[in-house]
Amino acid sequence: MKNNNRYCKIIVLALVIETYGNVTEASPHVVNDGLSESQSENLMEARASEVFMTYDKVDVVDTAYQASKHSSAPTTFVEYSYADITEQDDTKLRGANALWGIASTIGGEKDQANTLTRGVFFEHGDSTFSGDVHNALGNMYGNSKGKKNGIGVLIRKVMFDRHYYDAYLRAGTLETDYNAVADGIGTVKYSNSDIYVSGNLGYGQFIQLTPNLQMDTYIKYFYNRIPSHSTTAYNNDIYEMPINFDVFENHRFRIGSKFTWDYMESNNYKWYANVALEQELSNRQSGSIYDYRISKSNGSSTTGVIELCYENKFGANNAFMFTAKAQGYVGDRRGLGASANLSFSF
Repeated sequence: MKNNNRYCKIIVLALVIETYGNVTEASPHVVNDGLSESQSENLMEARASEVFMTYDKVDVVDTAYQASKHSSAPTTFVEYSYADITEQDDTKLRGANALWGIASTIGGEKDQANTLTRGVFFEHGDSTFSGDVHNALGNMYGNSKGKKNGIGVLIRKVMFDRHYYDAYLRAGTLETDYNAVADGIGTVKYSNSDIYVSGNLGYGQFIQLTPNLQMDTYIKYFYNRIPSHSTTAYNNDIYEMPINFDVFENHRFRIGSKFTWDYMESNNYKWYANVALEQELSNRQSGSIYDYRISKSNGSSTTGVIELCYENKFGANNAFMFTAKAQGYVGDRRGLGASANLSFSF
């Protein structure tokens, strides 16, 4: 019974295509179960939401380093961040992320040379996606909600000449619920569970420009991977559509400079300005519905990042540190972000 209904849908929509006989080859066409090609691509958007959750909203290595560099005692830190981003294809992604970690820095002097920072952290994230498809075969509105839970380890080594190397490794689980309404099709929904692995390698150099102004110039490489996975989508809660997601791999490079101004010369109050350029080599989510291949790809992208930060140390022996950050994104990704961090040295 399910197959008969599916074939009827394909025949009816084939008649719709005949009605639009003058449509060019570039126009949308039906690929399966009455979904146009672009509507089928919309089904991949939940994958885009998962990918977004694996991206860094904050630099966790630098967060741990800034929190622990002035104390040899273990330091715990908590950071909450939020980002509202619009992709190249006007897909809107929103996400919140919470980090809790513990780190310690050993060695070094007041100039922060010859230190080793290492730590472990846990993360939890939520994200939402919204996107529309409008074409001759009808409209489709889709949205998804996702959750992320993971754990990671980090390290930064600052050498005698104040250049440094750092890295992190993260892994965890992703859960996504997708819902859509398509003209002539009705509702489409599915749930998805995945795992993710992310890594980062960085190199940088601290340069003291003036007694109160320091520059941190860096280059970083980011890698994200989500393995292949299969799930079942339900049309009007009755008809089943098997969806197979391919392996997703993403490579990004970021180069930038961070300027730190100790404006009261007390080491308790600081302003930061961070300017960076990020190049994403690929952002392609692909898969199949039945035997039909579908994909969503923004290709390579270039995004500029501007960040302003305020830091304040307080309490006995300056054991507490509060940091607030605001980010702006321009270019192929556009949007705003914000984060707040509180740390305590034991």
